[in-house]
Amino acid sequence: MRLFHFTSATHGLESIRDKRIKISQINKVNDPFEFMGIHLKNSIERKAWRRTKDQLSRDFGMVSMSKYFNNPLLWAHYAENHRGLCLEIDVKSDVAMKVVYQKNLINIQDFKIDSLDSISQDQILTILNTKFIGWEYEHEYRIFTDLKDKDPVSDLYFLNFSDNFELKRILVGIKSDLSSDRIQETIDKSKHDGVTFCKMRQAFNTFGIVENRAKKRWRS
Repeated sequence: MRLFHFTSATHGLESIRDKRIKISQINKVNDPFEFMGIHLKNSIERKAWRRTKDQLSRDFGMVSMSKYFNNPLLWAHYAENHRGLCLEIDVKSDVAMKVVYQKNLINIQDFKIDSLDSISQDQILTILNTKFIGWEYEHEYRIFTDLKDKDPVSDLYFLNFSDNFELKRILVGIKSDLSSDRIQETIDKSKHDGVTFCKMRQAFNTFGIVENRAKKRWRS
């Protein structure tokens, strides 16, 4: 399946150059309800669950992507206010997990268990992939991965491009000042076979972002 990862121009060029994407740690994402979308009975359970979240954040991270590239909000929020990039990636369907959006917190009784001690791995994944319905515009998919081999320079973790996670196209934001020559040079130096790129524009008939096929309007 094709999924889309929004990022800044700087981080996008680094991802292309180094053939990898930064992994986000659970405790450092922008939603305070991340992995907290569950209704717990008392402060003892809430403290225990936060400890579980902290442990998961130390051991696992995720790469977030969207099913679509044409939503202007995604470009505004995650691609440097349309100055950044969107990386189109071919992902094996059994690797990415779809986020579920809902109005209310998950009730532990819905899992047919009496306490957190009985929670299963599949139920934990359900909580990890549940978000408030207000985020529904993201149409998010996630890849979870172990946190290992920290980069010694940046002190961050990365997921390398591979046969299961393959860069296919680079979408350049409407307000980006990156030249087509700069994009092509980065692709060539990194030896990305078959990767293409295009500039984006506002759609004429909808509130959408589409490919600008008028190449002469993009400075080289």
